[in-house]
Amino acid sequence: EKNDDNNIGTVDHSLLTPIDTLFSLESGSPLSVDLIDIINSSGEHSFALGIINVGDSVSFYSKEKQLTDGVNGYAPQMSVWPSLSFSKDSLSIAYDIPLEKEWNLISVPFTGVKTQPKQIFSTLIKKGLLEYVSSPSGYFKPGDPYSTLTSISSKEGYYLKLKGPANKIFFRGRALTDKTISLSAGWNMIAYSPDYELAVDKAFESLIASNTLQYVTGFVQGALVYDPDAPQSSTLNTLKPTKGYWVKVNAAVTNFSFPAQTQGGASGKIAANHSVKHPEVKPNPSFMFVKGKIMGSRYNVGDWVKVLSEDNHVVGAAEIIEGGYLRNSAVYGDDVTTEDIDGLKAGEKIAFAYDGDTLTSHVQFNPMSFHEVKLDYDTFLPTTFALHQNHPNPFNPITTIRYDLPEDGPVSIIIYDLMGREIKTLVKQVSAPGRYSVNWNGRNQFGKQIASGMYFYRMETPKFQSVKKLIFLK
Repeated sequence: EKNDDNNIGTVDHSLLTPIDTLFSLESGSPLSVDLIDIINSSGEHSFALGIINVGDSVSFYSKEKQLTDGVNGYAPQMSVWPSLSFSKDSLSIAYDIPLEKEWNLISVPFTGVKTQPKQIFSTLIKKGLLEYVSSPSGYFKPGDPYSTLTSISSKEGYYLKLKGPANKIFFRGRALTDKTISLSAGWNMIAYSPDYELAVDKAFESLIASNTLQYVTGFVQGALVYDPDAPQSSTLNTLKPTKGYWVKVNAAVTNFSFPAQTQGGASGKIAANHSVKHPEVKPNPSFMFVKGKIMGSRYNVGDWVKVLSEDNHVVGAAEIIEGGYLRNSAVYGDDVTTEDIDGLKAGEKIAFAYDGDTLTSHVQFNPMSFHEVKLDYDTFLPTTFALHQNHPNPFNPITTIRYDLPEDGPVSIIIYDLMGREIKTLVKQVSAPGRYSVNWNGRNQFGKQIASGMYFYRMETPKFQSVKKLIFLK
Protein backbone atom coordinates (compact mmCIF):
# COMPACT_ATOMS: atom_id res chain seq x y z
CA GLU A 1 0.00 0.00 0.00
CA LYS A 2 0.88 3.66 -0.06
CA ASN A 3 3.30 4.91 2.52
CA ASP A 4 1.21 7.63 4.14
CA ASP A 5 -0.01 8.66 7.59
CA ASN A 6 -2.89 6.18 7.51
CA ASN A 7 -0.72 3.14 6.92
CA ILE A 8 1.77 1.17 8.94
CA GLY A 9 4.41 1.74 6.27
CA THR A 10 6.16 -0.53 3.81
CA VAL A 11 9.03 -2.91 4.40
CA ASP A 12 11.48 -4.35 1.89
CA HIS A 13 12.54 -7.65 3.39
CA SER A 14 14.28 -10.66 1.88
CA LEU A 15 12.02 -13.68 2.31
CA LEU A 16 13.40 -16.67 4.18
CA THR A 17 12.21 -20.29 4.10
CA PRO A 18 8.43 -20.23 3.41
CA ILE A 19 6.11 -21.16 6.24
CA ASP A 20 3.61 -22.53 3.76
CA THR A 21 2.76 -22.36 0.06
CA LEU A 22 -0.86 -21.91 -1.12
CA PHE A 23 -1.42 -23.28 -4.60
CA SER A 24 -5.05 -22.23 -5.02
CA LEU A 25 -7.20 -19.46 -3.62
CA GLU A 26 -10.99 -19.55 -3.42
CA SER A 27 -12.85 -16.31 -2.96
CA GLY A 28 -14.67 -16.09 0.35
CA SER A 29 -12.87 -19.09 1.88
CA PRO A 30 -10.68 -18.54 4.92
CA LEU A 31 -7.01 -19.49 4.78
CA SER A 32 -5.42 -21.55 7.51
CA VAL A 33 -1.67 -21.66 8.08
CA ASP A 34 -0.16 -23.63 10.99
CA LEU A 35 2.25 -21.36 12.87
CA ILE A 36 2.65 -23.47 16.02
CA ASP A 37 6.32 -24.14 15.22
CA ILE A 38 6.96 -20.49 14.35
CA ILE A 39 5.43 -18.59 17.26
CA ASN A 40 7.00 -19.85 20.47
CA SER A 41 6.71 -16.80 22.69
CA SER A 42 4.46 -13.86 23.34
CA GLY A 43 5.15 -10.43 21.84
CA GLU A 44 5.18 -8.90 18.36
CA HIS A 45 5.77 -11.00 15.25
CA SER A 46 6.16 -9.94 11.63
CA PHE A 47 5.10 -11.79 8.47
CA ALA A 48 5.41 -11.23 4.73
CA LEU A 49 3.45 -12.46 1.72
CA GLY A 50 5.50 -13.51 -1.26
CA ILE A 51 4.38 -14.25 -4.82
CA ILE A 52 5.45 -17.05 -7.13
CA ASN A 53 4.28 -15.57 -10.45
CA VAL A 54 5.42 -12.05 -11.27
CA GLY A 55 1.99 -11.26 -12.70
CA ASP A 56 0.20 -12.02 -9.42
CA SER A 57 -0.98 -9.14 -7.28
CA VAL A 58 -0.87 -9.73 -3.54
CA SER A 59 -1.70 -7.19 -0.84
CA PHE A 60 -1.25 -7.38 2.90
CA TYR A 61 -3.49 -5.20 5.06
CA SER A 62 -3.16 -4.44 8.72
CA LYS A 63 -6.20 -2.93 10.47
CA GLU A 64 -7.68 -0.78 7.71
CA LYS A 65 -9.91 -0.98 4.66
CA GLN A 66 -9.36 1.27 1.67
CA LEU A 67 -12.52 2.81 0.21
CA THR A 68 -13.43 1.97 -3.38
CA ASP A 69 -15.72 3.38 -6.11
CA GLY A 70 -13.39 6.26 -6.78
CA VAL A 71 -13.32 7.48 -3.19
CA ASN A 72 -9.87 8.00 -1.71
CA GLY A 73 -8.89 7.26 1.86
CA TYR A 74 -9.90 4.63 4.38
CA ALA A 75 -13.18 3.56 5.90
CA PRO A 76 -13.70 5.20 9.30
CA GLN A 77 -15.57 2.20 10.69
CA MET A 78 -13.03 -0.15 12.31
CA SER A 79 -15.59 -2.96 12.17
CA VAL A 80 -15.06 -3.31 8.42
CA TRP A 81 -11.27 -3.34 8.59
CA PRO A 82 -9.65 -6.68 7.77
CA SER A 83 -7.31 -7.83 10.50
CA LEU A 84 -4.82 -10.55 11.19
CA SER A 85 -5.25 -12.18 14.59
CA PHE A 86 -3.97 -15.27 16.36
CA SER A 87 -5.46 -17.32 19.16
CA LYS A 88 -4.25 -20.32 21.10
CA ASP A 89 -6.26 -23.41 20.22
CA SER A 90 -6.97 -26.44 22.41
CA LEU A 91 -4.08 -28.36 20.87
CA SER A 92 -1.35 -25.89 21.82
CA ILE A 93 0.54 -26.87 24.95
CA ALA A 94 3.53 -25.11 26.48
CA TYR A 95 5.43 -27.03 29.15
CA ASP A 96 7.73 -25.30 31.60
CA ILE A 97 10.46 -27.92 31.55
CA PRO A 98 13.70 -26.68 33.12
CA LEU A 99 16.38 -28.23 30.95
CA GLU A 100 20.01 -28.23 32.01
CA LYS A 101 22.98 -27.92 29.73
CA GLU A 102 24.20 -31.44 28.86
CA TRP A 103 21.94 -34.40 29.77
CA ASN A 104 18.27 -34.38 30.89
CA LEU A 105 15.71 -37.18 31.28
CA ILE A 106 12.25 -35.92 30.33
CA SER A 107 8.82 -37.10 29.23
CA VAL A 108 6.30 -35.66 26.78
CA PRO A 109 2.97 -36.53 28.48
CA PHE A 110 0.47 -35.50 25.80
CA THR A 111 -1.31 -36.97 22.80
CA GLY A 112 0.51 -35.34 19.94
CA VAL A 113 -0.69 -34.30 16.51
CA LYS A 114 2.91 -34.52 15.37
CA THR A 115 5.14 -37.23 16.82
CA GLN A 116 8.46 -36.94 14.98
CA PRO A 117 11.38 -35.73 17.13
CA LYS A 118 12.22 -32.91 14.69
CA GLN A 119 8.63 -31.65 15.02
CA ILE A 120 8.22 -32.05 18.78
CA PHE A 121 11.62 -30.56 19.59
CA SER A 122 11.55 -27.98 16.78
CA THR A 123 11.89 -25.07 19.22
CA LEU A 124 15.13 -26.47 20.62
CA ILE A 125 16.42 -27.30 17.14
CA LYS A 126 15.74 -23.79 15.80
CA LYS A 127 17.57 -22.27 18.74
CA GLY A 128 20.55 -24.53 18.07
CA LEU A 129 20.27 -26.13 21.51
CA LEU A 130 19.37 -29.76 20.78
CA GLU A 131 22.37 -32.01 20.34
CA TYR A 132 21.02 -35.53 20.88
CA VAL A 133 17.89 -37.50 21.88
CA SER A 134 18.24 -41.06 23.18
CA SER A 135 15.86 -43.78 24.33
CA PRO A 136 15.57 -47.59 24.21
CA SER A 137 13.68 -47.03 20.93
CA GLY A 138 16.64 -45.37 19.21
CA TYR A 139 18.39 -42.03 18.84
CA PHE A 140 17.77 -38.75 17.06
CA LYS A 141 20.38 -36.19 16.11
CA PRO A 142 19.41 -33.05 14.15
CA GLY A 143 20.65 -33.32 10.59
CA ASP A 144 21.64 -36.99 10.94
CA PRO A 145 19.92 -38.99 8.15
CA TYR A 146 20.69 -42.25 9.98
CA SER A 147 18.73 -41.36 13.13
CA THR A 148 16.67 -44.34 14.28
CA LEU A 149 14.19 -42.62 16.61
CA THR A 150 11.22 -41.74 14.41
CA SER A 151 8.39 -41.23 16.89
CA ILE A 152 8.01 -39.79 20.41
CA SER A 153 5.64 -41.68 22.72
CA SER A 154 3.62 -40.07 25.50
CA LYS A 155 4.35 -43.00 27.83
CA GLU A 156 8.14 -43.25 27.51
CA GLY A 157 11.08 -41.24 28.83
CA TYR A 158 13.78 -39.63 26.68
CA TYR A 159 17.31 -38.39 27.31
CA LEU A 160 17.98 -34.96 25.80
CA LYS A 161 21.47 -33.52 25.48
CA LEU A 162 21.53 -29.75 25.10
CA LYS A 163 24.25 -27.26 24.22
CA GLY A 164 22.77 -24.81 26.70
CA PRO A 165 19.89 -24.47 29.20
CA ALA A 166 16.25 -23.97 28.17
CA ASN A 167 13.06 -23.27 30.13
CA LYS A 168 10.17 -24.16 27.83
CA ILE A 169 9.19 -26.64 25.15
CA PHE A 170 6.08 -26.06 23.04
CA PHE A 171 4.01 -29.04 21.85
CA ARG A 172 0.93 -29.38 19.71
CA GLY A 173 -1.38 -31.98 21.20
CA ARG A 174 -3.98 -32.82 23.82
CA ALA A 175 -3.64 -33.78 27.46
CA LEU A 176 -3.54 -37.53 28.07
CA THR A 177 -6.78 -39.33 28.79
CA ASP A 178 -5.25 -42.81 29.13
CA LYS A 179 -2.49 -42.54 31.73
CA THR A 180 -1.98 -46.24 32.38
CA ILE A 181 1.43 -47.82 31.78
CA SER A 182 2.37 -51.46 31.22
CA LEU A 183 5.68 -52.50 32.78
CA SER A 184 7.73 -55.44 31.53
CA ALA A 185 9.82 -57.52 33.92
CA GLY A 186 13.18 -55.75 34.20
CA TRP A 187 13.90 -52.14 33.31
CA ASN A 188 11.35 -49.74 31.81
CA MET A 189 11.96 -46.07 30.92
CA ILE A 190 8.60 -44.42 31.48
CA ALA A 191 6.98 -40.99 31.40
CA TYR A 192 5.68 -39.36 34.56
CA SER A 193 2.22 -38.16 33.50
CA PRO A 194 0.77 -36.36 36.59
CA ASP A 195 1.01 -32.57 36.77
CA TYR A 196 1.85 -32.74 40.50
CA GLU A 197 4.79 -34.06 42.50
CA LEU A 198 4.69 -37.39 44.31
CA ALA A 199 7.02 -38.93 46.86
CA VAL A 200 8.57 -42.04 45.32
CA ASP A 201 7.28 -44.39 48.01
CA LYS A 202 3.77 -42.95 47.56
CA ALA A 203 3.90 -43.10 43.76
CA PHE A 204 4.85 -46.81 43.76
CA GLU A 205 3.10 -47.77 46.98
CA SER A 206 1.22 -50.66 45.40
CA LEU A 207 4.35 -52.12 43.79
CA ILE A 208 6.32 -51.80 47.03
CA ALA A 209 3.57 -53.53 49.01
CA SER A 210 3.61 -56.47 46.59
CA ASN A 211 7.44 -56.65 46.59
CA THR A 212 7.39 -56.02 42.84
CA LEU A 213 9.41 -52.81 42.74
CA GLN A 214 13.19 -53.21 42.73
CA TYR A 215 14.56 -49.78 41.80
CA VAL A 216 13.56 -46.37 40.42
CA THR A 217 16.16 -44.08 38.86
CA GLY A 218 15.93 -40.49 37.64
CA PHE A 219 18.36 -37.97 36.23
CA VAL A 220 18.91 -34.40 37.50
CA GLN A 221 22.51 -33.20 37.04
CA GLY A 222 23.36 -36.87 37.37
CA ALA A 223 21.70 -40.21 37.99
CA LEU A 224 19.46 -40.54 41.08
CA VAL A 225 18.18 -43.79 42.58
CA TYR A 226 15.50 -45.02 44.95
CA ASP A 227 15.98 -48.42 46.58
CA PRO A 228 12.90 -49.59 48.53
CA ASP A 229 15.14 -51.86 50.61
CA ALA A 230 17.54 -49.05 51.57
CA PRO A 231 15.68 -45.72 51.38
CA GLN A 232 18.16 -44.09 53.79
CA SER A 233 20.93 -44.20 51.18
CA SER A 234 18.70 -43.27 48.22
CA THR A 235 19.11 -40.00 46.31
CA LEU A 236 15.73 -39.96 44.52
CA ASN A 237 12.89 -38.90 46.81
CA THR A 238 10.35 -37.13 44.58
CA LEU A 239 8.89 -37.64 41.10
CA LYS A 240 8.27 -34.42 39.17
CA PRO A 241 6.06 -33.49 36.18
CA THR A 242 7.56 -33.77 32.68
CA LYS A 243 10.44 -35.93 33.94
CA GLY A 244 11.23 -39.45 32.79
CA TYR A 245 12.21 -42.36 35.06
CA TRP A 246 13.67 -45.84 34.85
CA VAL A 247 11.61 -48.40 36.79
CA LYS A 248 12.77 -51.96 37.46
CA VAL A 249 10.22 -54.60 38.48
CA ASN A 250 10.68 -58.32 39.05
CA ALA A 251 7.42 -59.24 37.27
CA ALA A 252 5.31 -57.71 34.52
CA VAL A 253 2.68 -55.17 35.59
CA THR A 254 -0.28 -54.27 33.39
CA ASN A 255 -2.24 -51.01 33.58
CA PHE A 256 -0.13 -49.37 36.26
CA SER A 257 -1.17 -45.80 37.07
CA PHE A 258 0.11 -43.19 39.48
CA PRO A 259 -2.13 -42.38 42.46
CA ALA A 260 -4.23 -39.24 42.53
CA GLN A 261 -3.06 -36.19 44.42
CA THR A 262 -4.62 -36.00 47.85
CA GLN A 263 -5.66 -32.80 49.52
CA GLY A 264 -2.65 -30.98 50.91
CA GLY A 265 -0.22 -32.98 48.78
CA ALA A 266 0.25 -36.63 47.94
CA SER A 267 2.16 -37.49 51.08
CA GLY A 268 2.39 -34.39 53.21
CA LYS A 269 5.81 -32.77 53.07
CA ILE A 270 7.73 -33.99 50.02
CA ALA A 271 11.48 -34.36 50.47
CA ALA A 272 13.83 -32.82 47.94
CA ASN A 273 15.97 -35.06 45.77
CA HIS A 274 19.51 -35.38 47.07
CA SER A 275 22.17 -33.52 45.11
CA VAL A 276 24.71 -35.85 43.48
CA LYS A 277 26.65 -33.16 41.64
CA HIS A 278 30.43 -33.47 42.00
CA PRO A 279 32.78 -31.07 40.15
CA GLU A 280 35.02 -33.81 38.75
CA VAL A 281 32.25 -36.09 37.46
CA LYS A 282 30.62 -35.75 34.01
CA PRO A 283 27.20 -37.49 34.12
CA ASN A 284 25.67 -39.17 31.08
CA PRO A 285 22.97 -41.83 30.42
CA SER A 286 25.38 -44.77 30.80
CA PHE A 287 25.71 -45.58 34.50
CA MET A 288 25.57 -48.16 37.25
CA PHE A 289 25.29 -47.69 41.04
CA VAL A 290 27.56 -48.49 43.98
CA LYS A 291 26.90 -48.25 47.70
CA GLY A 292 28.54 -49.75 50.77
CA LYS A 293 30.48 -48.82 53.87
CA ILE A 294 33.89 -47.67 55.01
CA MET A 295 35.24 -50.05 57.62
CA GLY A 296 36.94 -48.68 60.73
CA SER A 297 36.93 -45.08 61.88
CA ARG A 298 39.02 -43.33 59.31
CA TYR A 299 36.43 -41.16 57.58
CA ASN A 300 34.53 -37.89 57.88
CA VAL A 301 30.78 -37.67 57.29
CA GLY A 302 30.14 -35.47 54.27
CA ASP A 303 33.37 -36.37 52.46
CA TRP A 304 33.34 -37.95 48.99
CA VAL A 305 34.89 -41.23 47.97
CA LYS A 306 35.93 -40.91 44.33
CA VAL A 307 35.49 -43.77 41.88
CA LEU A 308 38.30 -44.19 39.36
CA SER A 309 38.62 -45.91 36.01
CA GLU A 310 41.60 -48.09 35.16
CA ASP A 311 43.34 -45.02 33.67
CA ASN A 312 42.57 -42.97 36.82
CA HIS A 313 39.75 -40.82 35.42
CA VAL A 314 37.15 -39.80 38.03
CA VAL A 315 33.99 -41.57 36.84
CA GLY A 316 31.87 -41.26 39.99
CA ALA A 317 31.76 -40.04 43.58
CA ALA A 318 29.90 -41.40 46.61
CA GLU A 319 29.15 -39.26 49.65
CA ILE A 320 29.93 -40.64 53.12
CA ILE A 321 26.86 -40.48 55.37
CA GLU A 322 26.32 -41.28 59.05
CA GLY A 323 27.81 -44.57 60.21
CA GLY A 324 30.41 -44.63 57.44
CA TYR A 325 27.89 -45.71 54.82
CA LEU A 326 28.27 -44.66 51.20
CA ARG A 327 25.21 -43.06 49.65
CA ASN A 328 23.94 -45.02 46.64
CA SER A 329 25.77 -43.22 43.83
CA ALA A 330 26.22 -43.45 40.08
CA VAL A 331 29.36 -44.54 38.27
CA TYR A 332 29.42 -43.44 34.63
CA GLY A 333 30.35 -45.14 31.40
CA ASP A 334 31.60 -43.53 28.22
CA ASP A 335 29.43 -40.82 26.63
CA VAL A 336 28.68 -42.05 23.11
CA THR A 337 28.09 -38.48 21.85
CA THR A 338 31.70 -37.40 22.47
CA GLU A 339 34.89 -38.46 20.72
CA ASP A 340 36.89 -38.56 23.96
CA ILE A 341 36.96 -41.56 26.27
CA ASP A 342 35.34 -39.89 29.27
CA GLY A 343 33.93 -42.89 31.13
CA LEU A 344 34.10 -46.62 31.72
CA LYS A 345 33.93 -49.33 29.10
CA ALA A 346 31.83 -52.45 29.70
CA GLY A 347 33.73 -54.86 31.92
CA GLU A 348 36.28 -52.29 33.08
CA LYS A 349 37.18 -52.54 36.77
CA ILE A 350 36.79 -49.60 39.12
CA ALA A 351 38.82 -48.37 42.11
CA PHE A 352 37.93 -46.20 45.12
CA ALA A 353 40.08 -43.25 46.22
CA TYR A 354 39.77 -41.47 49.56
CA ASP A 355 42.15 -39.28 51.52
CA GLY A 356 45.14 -40.08 49.31
CA ASP A 357 44.67 -43.88 49.28
CA THR A 358 43.22 -45.98 46.48
CA LEU A 359 41.57 -49.37 46.88
CA THR A 360 41.28 -51.57 43.81
CA SER A 361 38.22 -53.78 43.42
CA HIS A 362 36.80 -56.60 41.36
CA VAL A 363 33.67 -54.59 40.54
CA GLN A 364 33.24 -54.35 36.79
CA PHE A 365 31.26 -51.70 34.96
CA ASN A 366 27.90 -52.98 33.76
CA PRO A 367 25.23 -50.35 32.95
CA MET A 368 22.06 -50.39 35.09
CA SER A 369 23.58 -52.78 37.65
CA PHE A 370 24.03 -52.36 41.42
CA HIS A 371 27.03 -53.24 43.57
CA GLU A 372 27.78 -53.13 47.29
CA VAL A 373 31.35 -52.66 48.53
CA LYS A 374 33.27 -52.61 51.80
CA LEU A 375 36.27 -50.29 51.90
CA ASP A 376 38.99 -50.64 54.53
CA TYR A 377 41.45 -47.76 54.41
CA ASP A 378 42.74 -48.37 57.96
CA THR A 379 45.01 -51.19 56.82
CA PHE A 380 47.02 -48.85 54.61
CA LEU A 381 50.38 -47.60 55.84
CA PRO A 382 51.08 -44.06 54.66
CA THR A 383 54.02 -43.40 52.35
CA THR A 384 54.44 -39.73 53.30
CA PHE A 385 54.14 -37.50 56.35
CA ALA A 386 50.86 -35.58 56.52
CA LEU A 387 48.92 -33.30 58.86
CA HIS A 388 45.24 -33.13 57.94
CA GLN A 389 42.73 -30.36 58.52
CA ASN A 390 40.79 -30.81 61.74
CA HIS A 391 37.15 -31.84 61.53
CA PRO A 392 34.78 -30.27 62.26
CA ASN A 393 36.13 -26.77 61.78
CA PRO A 394 34.94 -24.44 63.28
CA PHE A 395 34.21 -26.69 66.27
CA ASN A 396 32.50 -26.89 69.65
CA PRO A 397 32.91 -28.81 71.87
CA ILE A 398 35.39 -31.23 70.27
CA THR A 399 37.38 -31.67 67.06
CA THR A 400 39.56 -34.41 65.58
CA ILE A 401 43.05 -33.94 64.11
CA ARG A 402 44.44 -36.73 61.92
CA TYR A 403 48.09 -37.22 60.95
CA ASP A 404 50.19 -39.78 59.03
CA LEU A 405 53.60 -41.20 59.87
CA PRO A 406 55.45 -43.29 57.25
CA GLU A 407 58.29 -44.30 59.63
CA ASP A 408 59.25 -44.69 63.29
CA GLY A 409 60.23 -41.62 65.24
CA PRO A 410 59.26 -38.86 67.64
CA VAL A 411 56.24 -36.69 66.83
CA SER A 412 54.61 -33.76 68.55
CA ILE A 413 51.36 -31.86 67.92
CA ILE A 414 50.90 -28.60 69.86
CA ILE A 415 48.14 -25.97 69.87
CA TYR A 416 49.21 -22.26 69.78
CA ASP A 417 47.29 -18.98 69.99
CA LEU A 418 47.72 -16.11 67.51
CA MET A 419 50.56 -14.70 69.63
CA GLY A 420 52.50 -17.96 69.33
CA ARG A 421 51.95 -18.96 72.94
CA GLU A 422 51.61 -22.69 73.62
CA ILE A 423 48.04 -23.59 74.64
CA LYS A 424 48.02 -27.39 74.76
CA THR A 425 50.32 -30.28 73.86
CA LEU A 426 48.17 -32.96 72.25
CA VAL A 427 50.89 -35.43 71.19
CA LYS A 428 54.51 -35.86 72.30
CA GLN A 429 55.76 -39.40 71.85
CA VAL A 430 57.66 -41.88 69.68
CA SER A 431 55.27 -43.58 67.26
CA ALA A 432 55.37 -46.44 64.77
CA PRO A 433 54.34 -45.93 61.12
CA GLY A 434 50.59 -45.54 60.70
CA ARG A 435 47.60 -43.25 60.55
CA TYR A 436 46.67 -41.51 63.77
CA SER A 437 44.06 -39.16 65.16
CA VAL A 438 43.80 -37.09 68.31
CA ASN A 439 40.83 -35.21 69.77
CA TRP A 440 40.87 -31.76 71.36
CA ASN A 441 38.07 -30.41 73.56
CA GLY A 442 39.07 -26.73 73.43
CA ARG A 443 40.74 -26.68 76.87
CA ASN A 444 44.24 -25.48 77.68
CA GLN A 445 46.98 -27.31 79.55
CA PHE A 446 45.36 -26.27 82.84
CA GLY A 447 41.97 -27.70 81.89
CA LYS A 448 40.32 -24.32 81.36
CA GLN A 449 38.08 -23.56 78.36
CA ILE A 450 39.78 -21.34 75.80
CA ALA A 451 38.21 -18.20 74.33
CA SER A 452 36.48 -18.25 70.96
CA GLY A 453 38.77 -17.47 68.05
CA MET A 454 41.44 -18.74 65.70
CA TYR A 455 44.30 -20.98 66.81
CA PHE A 456 47.13 -22.91 65.17
CA TYR A 457 48.18 -26.52 65.52
CA ARG A 458 51.69 -27.62 64.59
CA MET A 459 53.01 -31.10 63.87
CA GLU A 460 56.75 -31.64 64.10
CA THR A 461 59.04 -34.64 63.47
CA PRO A 462 62.77 -34.74 62.66
CA LYS A 463 61.90 -34.79 58.95
CA PHE A 464 58.59 -32.95 58.73
CA GLN A 465 56.85 -29.84 60.05
CA SER A 466 53.37 -28.51 59.20
CA VAL A 467 51.03 -25.85 60.62
CA LYS A 468 47.28 -25.47 60.12
CA LYS A 469 44.55 -23.15 61.42
CA LEU A 470 41.49 -24.07 63.44
CA ILE A 471 38.60 -22.08 64.89
CA PHE A 472 36.85 -22.57 68.22
CA LEU A 473 33.32 -21.14 68.62
CA LYS A 474 31.43 -20.97 71.91
